Amino acid sequence: GLIITRENANDSKLSRQYDRFRGRVTFPIHNLTGKVIAFGARILKNDKNQPKYLNSPETEVYHKSKILYGIFQAKNSIRQEENCYLVEGYTDVISLHQAGIENVVASSGTSLTEDQIKLISRYTPNITVLYDGDAAGIKASLRGTDMILEAGMNVSVVVFPNNEDPDSYVKKIGGTEFKKFILSTKKDFITFKAEMFMKDAANDPLKRAEAIREIVVSISKIPDSIKRSVFFQQCSSLLHIDEGTLIAEHNKIKLTERNKKKDVSPANILPLPDDLIPEELEKKTTELDVAGLQEREIIRLLVNYGSEMMEEQKLAHYLVEQTEDVEFQHEVYKKIIKIFRSEKSSGNIPQIDFFIKHDDTQVRKEALELISTRYEISNNWEIKHQIISLKPTDALGSLAYTTLLRLNFRKIQVMIKENRQELLKAQEENNEEEVTKSLAVHMKLKDIEKEIALELGNVVSR
Repeated sequence: GLIITRENANDSKLSRQYDRFRGRVTFPIHNLTGKVIAFGARILKNDKNQPKYLNSPETEVYHKSKILYGIFQAKNSIRQEENCYLVEGYTDVISLHQAGIENVVASSGTSLTEDQIKLISRYTPNITVLYDGDAAGIKASLRGTDMILEAGMNVSVVVFPNNEDPDSYVKKIGGTEFKKFILSTKKDFITFKAEMFMKDAANDPLKRAEAIREIVVSISKIPDSIKRSVFFQQCSSLLHIDEGTLIAEHNKIKLTERNKKKDVSPANILPLPDDLIPEELEKKTTELDVAGLQEREIIRLLVNYGSEMMEEQKLAHYLVEQTEDVEFQHEVYKKIIKIFRSEKSSGNIPQIDFFIKHDDTQVRKEALELISTRYEISNNWEIKHQIISLKPTDALGSLAYTTLLRLNFRKIQVMIKENRQELLKAQEENNEEEVTKSLAVHMKLKDIEKEIALELGNVVSR
């Protein structure tokens, strides 16, 4: 991409070649092994008709969204320091290196991408974003920082004084003072965002409400439930707002996501404090993803009580046999039921330890959620009130049977819906034979639906 050829429409012999980066200072861009794969070039004079920066065109070896400027020179230092400084421009990287700060890379003036975040995560889970002292520019970059959180990484932020950037500031105060400045001013991203948005909101209640919502959106990106809980507690204190309100807003966000795409794990829905569980939220969860809740209950019984005896066979064998023709919809539950099905032939029943130490992060995380008991009745409470409370193992047979009924009820309803489509198609095509056949199937399915509904205590329409 160093040369641009401009073809002459009338005479190919008159075609001319130009230096793409003429009048610019050129920066070589290296890949991870140190080979130059492209160039970036900054203009040397003020010309409003020319872009400030130019890059090599995309090639088989150079994809701008997948590379970071300086990553080859910085990767060893990033590992040693267990932190990566993320800046915007080429000169920021070079100046910091000259000052002895080598764990720094640049996104080359583009919006941060998932591929670039993955590249950093190979060397450290910690990123410190160095922002120029420009409020508008900072807000424009916040989406990229949310993506870092979503990748499960730890994000800190440093903001320089007005009209300063890493390049100018390190030249002004030197490398040693620059490091001290970073250590004394860096904040975790959530605290930084909370302070920035609340400062902008001032005493305007509408702006304040919107600011709180924006902060909750960022916390909701964090995949680790413990980290999320810590940040909710921290923001509750910082924003002077009840923690339960923040969690309720988080749950709304997750429920909306689940409504749009069915692969959001139920584990993302956080439990509210005991006295702040909104009934409408629980109702909405059930309405939004009944199938997911039924599959989750089957898996919960398998993981927690698979080895328990139920009449003359173990619970795991019973549930696996009864769900052999059921295709699970949610990815994580599909993975776990597949494990139980494959182990059944050898007579093995995977234990809890097998799942919480599983190589698959999604399986491991879901297993930890499934074995967590939110409430436990105290022995002293039972003695004091002279009552006997049933444990889950006391009624496994009934619980498993009811759960399977619910799963089959959902399966029958899906079949009814599919058959109805076939019926409509046959009617449109005036195919009397198929219409008669579909009507007979419909009546049979409705009879089965009614039988299961009676067992469950439900009421269905004919």
